[in-house]
Amino acid sequence: MDEVLSYAVKTYLKRINIILFFSIPSLLAFLIPLFSPMPTYLAIGGMFVRIGSIKALSGLEIAIILLAFLASLLLFSLAIVAINLVIKAQRTATNIRREVINDLEKYIFGVFWLMIQFTLIVFLIQLVAFEMKWETTVAPVLTFLVTLPLIFAPSGMIIDDLRPYRALGMSIRLIFKNLKYVLLYIVPVFVLISLLEVIFLLALPNRIAEITLVLLNSLFVLPFLLVFFTQVYLTKYTLIK
Repeated sequence: MDEVLSYAVKTYLKRINIILFFSIPSLLAFLIPLFSPMPTYLAIGGMFVRIGSIKALSGLEIAIILLAFLASLLLFSLAIVAINLVIKAQRTATNIRREVINDLEKYIFGVFWLMIQFTLIVFLIQLVAFEMKWETTVAPVLTFLVTLPLIFAPSGMIIDDLRPYRALGMSIRLIFKNLKYVLLYIVPVFVLISLLEVIFLLALPNRIAEITLVLLNSLFVLPFLLVFFTQVYLTKYTLIK
Protein backbone atom coordinates (compact mmCIF):
# COMPACT_ATOMS: atom_id res chain seq x y z
CA MET A 1 0.00 0.00 0.00
CA ASP A 2 3.00 2.29 0.47
CA GLU A 3 3.68 1.80 -3.23
CA VAL A 4 0.12 2.85 -4.02
CA LEU A 5 0.50 5.98 -1.90
CA SER A 6 3.76 6.73 -3.70
CA TYR A 7 2.02 6.35 -7.07
CA ALA A 8 -0.79 8.61 -5.87
CA VAL A 9 1.62 11.36 -4.75
CA LYS A 10 3.67 11.15 -7.97
CA THR A 11 0.56 11.17 -10.16
CA TYR A 12 -0.98 14.05 -8.23
CA LEU A 13 2.18 16.18 -8.49
CA LYS A 14 2.81 15.26 -12.13
CA ARG A 15 -0.77 16.03 -13.18
CA ILE A 16 -1.49 18.76 -10.65
CA ASN A 17 -2.36 21.38 -13.29
CA ILE A 18 -4.99 19.26 -14.99
CA ILE A 19 -6.25 17.89 -11.66
CA LEU A 20 -6.69 21.42 -10.30
CA PHE A 21 -8.49 22.38 -13.51
CA PHE A 22 -10.91 19.47 -13.14
CA SER A 23 -11.32 20.29 -9.44
CA ILE A 24 -12.94 23.63 -10.26
CA PRO A 25 -16.39 21.98 -10.68
CA SER A 26 -15.93 20.53 -7.19
CA LEU A 27 -15.22 24.02 -5.84
CA LEU A 28 -18.30 25.41 -7.61
CA ALA A 29 -20.32 22.54 -6.14
CA PHE A 30 -19.44 23.79 -2.66
CA LEU A 31 -19.90 27.48 -3.49
CA ILE A 32 -23.31 27.26 -5.20
CA PRO A 33 -25.21 26.65 -1.93
CA LEU A 34 -23.67 29.84 -0.52
CA PHE A 35 -25.63 31.84 -3.13
CA SER A 36 -28.92 30.03 -2.53
CA PRO A 37 -31.33 30.36 0.42
CA MET A 38 -30.23 26.91 1.59
CA PRO A 39 -29.88 26.89 5.42
CA THR A 40 -26.29 25.68 5.44
CA TYR A 41 -23.23 26.00 7.62
CA LEU A 42 -19.57 25.26 6.97
CA ALA A 43 -17.58 22.82 9.08
CA ILE A 44 -14.48 20.67 8.52
CA GLY A 45 -14.20 22.19 5.06
CA GLY A 46 -17.63 20.95 3.98
CA MET A 47 -21.20 22.13 3.62
CA PHE A 48 -23.95 20.94 5.97
CA VAL A 49 -27.70 21.63 6.14
CA ARG A 50 -29.44 23.04 9.21
CA ILE A 51 -32.36 20.60 9.40
CA GLY A 52 -34.23 22.70 11.96
CA SER A 53 -34.40 25.68 9.57
CA ILE A 54 -36.06 23.82 6.68
CA LYS A 55 -39.60 24.24 8.04
CA ALA A 56 -39.27 28.04 7.79
CA LEU A 57 -38.55 27.99 4.02
CA SER A 58 -41.09 29.05 1.42
CA GLY A 59 -42.02 26.99 -1.65
CA LEU A 60 -39.90 29.23 -3.90
CA GLU A 61 -36.91 28.93 -1.59
CA ILE A 62 -37.23 25.14 -1.56
CA ALA A 63 -37.37 25.10 -5.39
CA ILE A 64 -34.22 27.26 -5.60
CA ILE A 65 -32.50 25.01 -3.06
CA LEU A 66 -33.35 21.89 -5.07
CA LEU A 67 -31.96 23.43 -8.26
CA ALA A 68 -28.79 24.52 -6.43
CA PHE A 69 -28.50 21.07 -4.88
CA LEU A 70 -28.81 19.32 -8.27
CA ALA A 71 -26.34 21.72 -9.92
CA SER A 72 -23.84 21.11 -7.10
CA LEU A 73 -24.10 17.33 -7.39
CA LEU A 74 -23.78 17.48 -11.18
CA LEU A 75 -20.61 19.57 -10.97
CA PHE A 76 -19.22 17.30 -8.27
CA SER A 77 -19.93 14.27 -10.48
CA LEU A 78 -18.12 15.95 -13.38
CA ALA A 79 -15.05 16.48 -11.17
CA ILE A 80 -15.07 12.84 -10.01
CA VAL A 81 -15.36 11.46 -13.56
CA ALA A 82 -12.68 13.77 -14.99
CA ILE A 83 -10.12 12.99 -12.28
CA ASN A 84 -10.78 9.24 -12.57
CA LEU A 85 -10.16 9.41 -16.33
CA VAL A 86 -6.91 11.32 -15.79
CA ILE A 87 -5.66 8.66 -13.35
CA LYS A 88 -6.76 5.82 -15.62
CA ALA A 89 -4.78 7.29 -18.52
CA GLN A 90 -1.73 7.99 -16.33
CA ARG A 91 -1.58 4.61 -14.58
CA THR A 92 -2.29 2.42 -17.61
CA ALA A 93 -0.06 4.51 -19.93
CA THR A 94 -2.84 4.75 -22.50
CA ASN A 95 -4.68 7.56 -24.18
CA ILE A 96 -8.33 8.06 -23.40
CA ARG A 97 -10.11 6.35 -26.26
CA ARG A 98 -12.63 8.23 -28.37
CA GLU A 99 -15.43 5.93 -27.24
CA VAL A 100 -14.65 6.83 -23.62
CA ILE A 101 -14.98 10.52 -24.45
CA ASN A 102 -18.22 9.74 -26.24
CA ASP A 103 -19.44 7.95 -23.10
CA LEU A 104 -18.45 10.86 -20.84
CA GLU A 105 -22.06 11.95 -20.49
CA LYS A 106 -23.03 8.41 -19.45
CA TYR A 107 -20.33 8.32 -16.77
CA ILE A 108 -21.24 11.75 -15.40
CA PHE A 109 -24.96 11.03 -15.16
CA GLY A 110 -24.27 7.55 -13.73
CA VAL A 111 -22.21 9.04 -10.90
CA PHE A 112 -24.73 11.90 -10.60
CA TRP A 113 -27.63 9.46 -10.13
CA LEU A 114 -25.66 7.51 -7.52
CA MET A 115 -24.80 10.72 -5.66
CA ILE A 116 -28.46 11.80 -5.61
CA GLN A 117 -29.56 8.50 -4.07
CA PHE A 118 -26.89 8.56 -1.37
CA THR A 119 -27.52 12.23 -0.60
CA LEU A 120 -31.21 11.50 -0.09
CA ILE A 121 -30.35 8.61 2.23
CA VAL A 122 -28.04 10.88 4.24
CA PHE A 123 -30.76 13.55 4.36
CA LEU A 124 -33.23 11.00 5.76
CA ILE A 125 -30.66 9.98 8.37
CA GLN A 126 -30.26 13.63 9.37
CA LEU A 127 -34.04 14.12 9.58
CA VAL A 128 -34.49 11.10 11.85
CA ALA A 129 -31.45 12.08 13.91
CA PHE A 130 -32.83 15.61 14.33
CA GLU A 131 -36.15 14.28 15.62
CA MET A 132 -34.39 11.83 17.97
CA LYS A 133 -31.78 14.40 19.10
CA TRP A 134 -28.97 12.25 17.68
CA GLU A 135 -27.41 14.88 15.40
CA THR A 136 -24.00 14.85 17.09
CA THR A 137 -23.81 11.17 18.06
CA VAL A 138 -25.53 8.54 15.90
CA ALA A 139 -25.96 10.63 12.71
CA PRO A 140 -22.23 11.15 11.94
CA VAL A 141 -21.46 7.44 12.41
CA LEU A 142 -24.40 6.31 10.24
CA THR A 143 -23.55 8.88 7.57
CA PHE A 144 -19.95 7.68 7.45
CA LEU A 145 -20.96 4.02 7.18
CA VAL A 146 -23.66 4.65 4.56
CA THR A 147 -21.42 6.75 2.30
CA LEU A 148 -18.36 4.49 2.61
CA PRO A 149 -19.29 2.43 -0.52
CA LEU A 150 -18.98 5.62 -2.59
CA ILE A 151 -15.20 5.47 -2.19
CA PHE A 152 -14.60 3.03 -5.06
CA ALA A 153 -17.98 2.96 -6.84
CA PRO A 154 -17.21 5.82 -9.30
CA SER A 155 -13.92 4.12 -10.24
CA GLY A 156 -15.79 0.90 -10.96
CA MET A 157 -18.27 2.72 -13.18
CA ILE A 158 -15.60 4.67 -15.10
CA ILE A 159 -12.67 2.25 -15.27
CA ASP A 160 -14.56 -1.05 -15.62
CA ASP A 161 -17.79 0.35 -17.09
CA LEU A 162 -19.82 -1.34 -14.34
CA ARG A 163 -23.45 -0.50 -13.69
CA PRO A 164 -23.95 1.63 -10.54
CA TYR A 165 -25.14 -1.16 -8.25
CA ARG A 166 -22.49 -3.62 -9.45
CA ALA A 167 -19.92 -0.86 -8.87
CA LEU A 168 -21.23 -0.46 -5.31
CA GLY A 169 -20.84 -4.20 -4.72
CA MET A 170 -17.28 -4.07 -6.05
CA SER A 171 -16.60 -1.04 -3.84
CA ILE A 172 -17.83 -2.81 -0.70
CA ARG A 173 -15.61 -5.83 -1.44
CA LEU A 174 -12.57 -3.61 -1.99
CA ILE A 175 -13.26 -1.68 1.22
CA PHE A 176 -13.34 -4.88 3.29
CA LYS A 177 -10.20 -6.09 1.51
CA ASN A 178 -8.35 -2.81 2.19
CA LEU A 179 -10.24 -1.65 5.30
CA LYS A 180 -7.23 -0.82 7.47
CA TYR A 181 -5.68 1.20 4.65
CA VAL A 182 -8.93 3.02 3.90
CA LEU A 183 -9.28 4.02 7.55
CA LEU A 184 -5.54 4.70 7.84
CA TYR A 185 -5.78 7.47 5.24
CA ILE A 186 -9.32 8.78 5.81
CA VAL A 187 -9.05 9.31 9.58
CA PRO A 188 -5.79 11.35 9.49
CA VAL A 189 -7.25 13.54 6.74
CA PHE A 190 -10.25 14.42 8.90
CA VAL A 191 -7.99 15.04 11.89
CA LEU A 192 -5.77 17.31 9.76
CA ILE A 193 -8.75 19.27 8.41
CA SER A 194 -10.13 19.63 11.96
CA LEU A 195 -6.79 20.99 13.19
CA LEU A 196 -6.59 23.40 10.25
CA GLU A 197 -10.12 24.56 11.00
CA VAL A 198 -9.15 25.40 14.58
CA ILE A 199 -6.00 27.23 13.42
CA PHE A 200 -7.84 29.21 10.71
CA LEU A 201 -10.68 30.14 13.07
CA LEU A 202 -8.16 31.45 15.59
CA ALA A 203 -6.16 33.37 12.98
CA LEU A 204 -8.89 34.64 10.63
CA PRO A 205 -12.45 36.00 10.82
CA ASN A 206 -14.94 33.11 10.93
CA ARG A 207 -16.39 33.51 7.43
CA ILE A 208 -12.97 33.87 5.78
CA ALA A 209 -11.67 30.85 7.72
CA GLU A 210 -14.64 28.71 6.68
CA ILE A 211 -14.37 29.65 2.99
CA THR A 212 -10.59 29.05 3.09
CA LEU A 213 -11.26 25.53 4.34
CA VAL A 214 -13.76 24.94 1.53
CA LEU A 215 -11.13 26.06 -1.00
CA LEU A 216 -8.49 23.82 0.55
CA ASN A 217 -10.84 20.85 0.72
CA SER A 218 -12.32 21.12 -2.78
CA LEU A 219 -9.12 22.00 -4.66
CA PHE A 220 -6.51 19.91 -2.84
CA VAL A 221 -7.72 17.44 -0.19
CA LEU A 222 -10.66 15.89 -2.04
CA PRO A 223 -8.83 15.64 -5.42
CA PHE A 224 -5.88 13.90 -3.76
CA LEU A 225 -8.21 11.42 -2.03
CA LEU A 226 -9.83 10.73 -5.41
CA VAL A 227 -6.39 10.11 -6.92
CA PHE A 228 -5.37 7.84 -4.05
CA PHE A 229 -8.53 5.71 -3.98
CA THR A 230 -8.52 5.38 -7.78
CA GLN A 231 -4.96 4.07 -7.45
CA VAL A 232 -6.14 1.61 -4.78
CA TYR A 233 -8.93 0.45 -7.09
CA LEU A 234 -6.45 -0.17 -9.89
CA THR A 235 -4.39 -2.51 -7.69
CA LYS A 236 -6.95 -5.24 -8.35
CA TYR A 237 -5.24 -5.49 -11.73
CA THR A 238 -2.04 -7.36 -10.86
CA LEU A 239 -0.09 -6.09 -13.87
CA ILE A 240 -0.35 -2.44 -12.80
CA LYS A 241 0.20 -2.78 -9.06
